[in-house]
Amino acid sequence: MTKRIRIPLISISCALMLYIGLGGVLGKGGGNASNEKTYRDLGVYEEVLSRIKQDYVTEPNLQKVTDGAVRGLLESLDPYSTYFTPQEFQEFQAHPQPGPADVGIFPSKKTGYTIVVSVLPGSPAEKAGIKAGDLIDRVENTSTRELSVVQLERLLAGTPGSTLNLWVVKEARGEPQKISVQRELLTHTPVIAKMAVGPSAILAMTGVCVSSSR
Repeated sequence: MTKRIRIPLISISCALMLYIGLGGVLGKGGGNASNEKTYRDLGVYEEVLSRIKQDYVTEPNLQKVTDGAVRGLLESLDPYSTYFTPQEFQEFQAHPQPGPADVGIFPSKKTGYTIVVSVLPGSPAEKAGIKAGDLIDRVENTSTRELSVVQLERLLAGTPGSTLNLWVVKEARGEPQKISVQRELLTHTPVIAKMAVGPSAILAMTGVCVSSSR
């Protein structure tokens, strides 16, 4: 995992609830405009949570609701900020490096969906027909809607030669189809640069630079 991946960790959801409760009181007396706006935003979350408890048709899992709210808050910053529950964080500490092999997919998230941004040339993913713009619906038995980019990249990696089952929606339409790929030790394409000098201009052409997220 590279330095560009930031993993803000919030391990106790009840601390957030306490902060929300105090925010309504502290915000009234504070003179800082920025703090007041923060407390107002937290008040919106408190109101939504109250409506869920009162009006939802079945008894909601408030822990799951809070986890989802915090995860959405962090992932709205960029694709690499994410939230780990205490159990997920323990698993991360136990296995910080998921494995040296990969399938060559570079994913991103958009409105909850996992999109293939690019595929490494010559990788198992390219050989299996996965292309940029495809949607990854599931990795093994896990829906990607529940995963951040960080968690997804950890699932894609593993031991060399191991098989990974993906359910992929081709060209953003149709039903997901199962695609099985084998993880490999990948060599990333180097940057290639060329320069052409003309009578009136200098044209620089640079090849695609692909960087690993691990």
